Amino acid sequence: EKVDWVGGKSANLGEVLTRVHLPIPEGFAITVRAFDAFFAHNDLVDEVNKRKMDLDPNDPNTMALVSEEIQRLIITAQVPAELEAAILSAYEELREKAGVNASDTSLKISMRSSAIGEDAELSHAGQYLSMLNVSADKLLRTYKFIVASLYTPRAISYRLAKGIREEDMVMSVACLRMVESVASGIAYSRHPFNMLDDNIMISAVWGLGPY
Repeated sequence: EKVDWVGGKSANLGEVLTRVHLPIPEGFAITVRAFDAFFAHNDLVDEVNKRKMDLDPNDPNTMALVSEEIQRLIITAQVPAELEAAILSAYEELREKAGVNASDTSLKISMRSSAIGEDAELSHAGQYLSMLNVSADKLLRTYKFIVASLYTPRAISYRLAKGIREEDMVMSVACLRMVESVASGIAYSRHPFNMLDDNIMISAVWGLGPY
């Protein structure tokens, strides 16, 4: 019931933890409301819309230029003081739960896109940014990078092709404590391309997932 606040990824992880009772790393979500506050504080809605007026869907060069301009706007924008305090407070709470001393900077988190609509009927798989091993001093900058990934050329093209309205796209971010992973991967309950093949398909590597 909180999918509209925290996106599909965070909401599904919550269900896996509280209903299925599988182990999930401790964490917190930076919500859609935070995204709206960040955009409003920097007047980003109007600024992004201005840049998008130069967009030609049939010209990859304008797509790349507009994408770069919009992402630069977001990455150089100021996180409002209230939001900054809330993110750092949530990290401190996570650090305390993990029993890590305040002077110890070893607690790293993964910050993962959890956009509205992601992990839903239109999967957006791999469209947006996830960052691993983020330390406390990189939280705010990494947040902005993930928000900016809403406007990569690939993401913009995907939304145009699928007829998704830009105003429907907002980004929440899942922040999870990093774990020492022996292996990482993904399991499909059905073959992702051949729906008649009902075998479970697992793709995995040793160590962290990006490899």
